Amino acid sequence: MKKESKMLIGAIAVLLVSLPVISSVIADNDVQSDELNNEGGERFRRLLAALKLQQERRRLAIWFFKGAAKDTVTGTVIATHRNILMLQADEEVLNIIMPRYWLAPESSHVISLEEIFGEEGYAPAGTEVTLSVLERTAENEQGVSVTIIFAYLITVDSDSFHAVLPFNID
Repeated sequence: MKKESKMLIGAIAVLLVSLPVISSVIADNDVQSDELNNEGGERFRRLLAALKLQQERRRLAIWFFKGAAKDTVTGTVIATHRNILMLQADEEVLNIIMPRYWLAPESSHVISLEEIFGEEGYAPAGTEVTLSVLERTAENEQGVSVTIIFAYLITVDSDSFHAVLPFNID
């Protein structure tokens, strides 16, 4: 299939998905026209902002994966906050992005990040872990660099936890 055909099909799909949402925002028969303009306009602006944020996230993900390299990081767990793991590796503290859910090693059930790194978990603070990660570093013109590290496999002793993701990493 030609690139133009794929783009046309994609544009039609976006329109088909967005038309019901946009029409439900605009077509509220019970509201007076002034209220419709204010409320409908605000809903429409929120919808556009959400779509723009989703598009920016997609661009960031594509940028990251195009230049990411596989690596292994070993260190001592310091703490977690939401989906960030702070790990003492050699002489530096690394902030590593962690998926929220993982496949437990001893069974086929899914556990949360908190169940792995919590006080009663498999790897509480002070535990040494090995992470398989994707890593990308970007540097600006002033020489400041930012490194993004994304984990997809945790190894604690002989237990391995695989990230629950909508894609596979080879």
